[in-house]
Amino acid sequence: MAALTANDDWHVGILVGPHPCEVQPEVAFCQLLKLLTCTYGRLRGGHIALFHICLVLVPMRHLTLCFLEGIVPHVPLAIDRTGSGPPLVLIHGLGSSRRVWDGPLELLQSEREVIAIDLPGFGDSPVLNTTPTPDALADALEELFVDLGLTRPAVAGNSLGGLLSLELARRGVVSSAVALSPAGFATPGEARFASISLALSRKAAGAISGLLPKLVQYPAGRIALTAQLAAHPTRIPPTEMLTAISGLTDSPGFDATRKALFDYVWTSREPLPVTATIAWAERDHLLLPRQARRAEAWIPGIRSIGLRDCGHVPCWDNPSLVARTILEGTAPGS
Repeated sequence: MAALTANDDWHVGILVGPHPCEVQPEVAFCQLLKLLTCTYGRLRGGHIALFHICLVLVPMRHLTLCFLEGIVPHVPLAIDRTGSGPPLVLIHGLGSSRRVWDGPLELLQSEREVIAIDLPGFGDSPVLNTTPTPDALADALEELFVDLGLTRPAVAGNSLGGLLSLELARRGVVSSAVALSPAGFATPGEARFASISLALSRKAAGAISGLLPKLVQYPAGRIALTAQLAAHPTRIPPTEMLTAISGLTDSPGFDATRKALFDYVWTSREPLPVTATIAWAERDHLLLPRQARRAEAWIPGIRSIGLRDCGHVPCWDNPSLVARTILEGTAPGS
C-alpha cells in the first residue's frame, strides 16, 4: 500500500495492489479520516474538492481502500471569532499577528462578529506553499471566507493588511473596507526604506531575544524597540510588546512575504465597487503620511482621514480611535 501523499494541486490517493491490503481496519479508517480532514476545502480555481472513495470490507481483518480522486486545497488559517453582529474580518500587517487587534477588540465585538486572522506564515498559521504575493494572500482570504460561510464581510487591516483589505474591496468580495496606513502607495525609495527597516528590526530583535523580557519592562527599552512603529511606545503593556516582537522575530513567512511585497504598487486607477476608507497614521515613520495623497489620487472617490497622534501600528497608540474608525467605516449601509 502506497504512502499517503498530499501536495497542493496534485491528485492524491491510497493505492491498492492486486490483493487486499492487510491493515487493521481501525488504522485504515484513522488514515482515511485524517486525509479527509486535511483535504476538504475550496480550491484556488473556485471549485470544491470532491472525493470518490470506495471501501470494500473483506473477511474481518482486511480492508481495501481505493481513494480515486481528490485535490489538496489551501492552507488553513488561524482565527479568533468573537462578538455578534455583522461580520468583520481583521487583517494584521507584515511581521504581526491577530494579537495586534487585542486593544480595539472589546469595542469592536460589542457591535460586530469579529474574525481576527493570522495571515499565512504569521502567528499560528502555516506558510503558503506558493510565493506569498499580495494577490496570493488575497486568494487565501477569499478561501477563508468560503470556509467560514462569510458572504461579503466587512474587512479592516493595517499596513499589509490594509493593502489586502483594499484588494478585496477591488474584487468586490467584501461589503466595505477600512485600510489603516496601507502598503502599496510608496515610491521605490520609500518602499526600500520600509522593507530594509523592518528587516533590520527583525534581525536586531532576534540578536537580543534573550534580553527582550527585561528590556520591555523599562520605558527606555520600549522606546528603543518600537519607536518606528508607535507614537507612544511607553503606552504599550510590556507583555503585549513582548508578544509583538516575538511575532516579528519568529514568523516563518516574514522573509518571503517581505520580498514579495517589496516592489508591489497599487496599479488600478478605477473607483472601488464598495465603500472604502483609508485612515493614515499622522505620525507614521514607516509608511509616511504623504503616501495617503497618492492613495487618494489613485483610488477615485475613496474616503481618506488621518489618525491623529498615532504611529504605524495605531492599535498600540489609540485602540479606541481605531475601533471607532473601523465601526464608522464598516457601518451597514455606509
